[in-house]
Amino acid sequence: MIRSTRIRRRCAPLLCAVLLLPAVAAANCSLLAGNAAATPDSRFSDNGNGTITDTGTALMWTKAPIAGGPYTQSQAQTQADASTVGSHVDWRLPTRAELGSLIETGCSNPALNTTFFTLGTSTTFWTAETAGAAGFGVDFTHGISQSESSGTPKAVRLVRSAAGAIFSDSFE
Repeated sequence: MIRSTRIRRRCAPLLCAVLLLPAVAAANCSLLAGNAAATPDSRFSDNGNGTITDTGTALMWTKAPIAGGPYTQSQAQTQADASTVGSHVDWRLPTRAELGSLIETGCSNPALNTTFFTLGTSTTFWTAETAGAAGFGVDFTHGISQSESSGTPKAVRLVRSAAGAIFSDSFE
């Protein structure tokens, strides 16, 4: 089962064969007939202050990427520490599991619920996770996790606990 999930995430481009220019990546991808949404609209609540609450994970997200990016992973952490989006000061970079929970597996380019979230010019977002000089990001073009130099600029979407919940998943 785990193997098929990994394959499905990597094969998402085949499920929704839409070729869009990166500048047009904010367009919605339609689910194929019969596919249930992994991130249905009913799971999210727009708080009206630049934040979205995910009722499935009890996490609050920034609706849009942090302005001024893309950022290196170190710069991304600095942005998280200084952020006051929605008048909250406890923002942080998400884990791979947390950011992976936003992937819409039935779509690609973007693999994201664009009713609630915007992408901006970059479709890959930093996580807080590192491995030596490498950092991990989640690519919302095809819905995959990837590692590369932490000095490579990527977008930043911040997260915080919406209700004191602890989130855990096995996203890889």
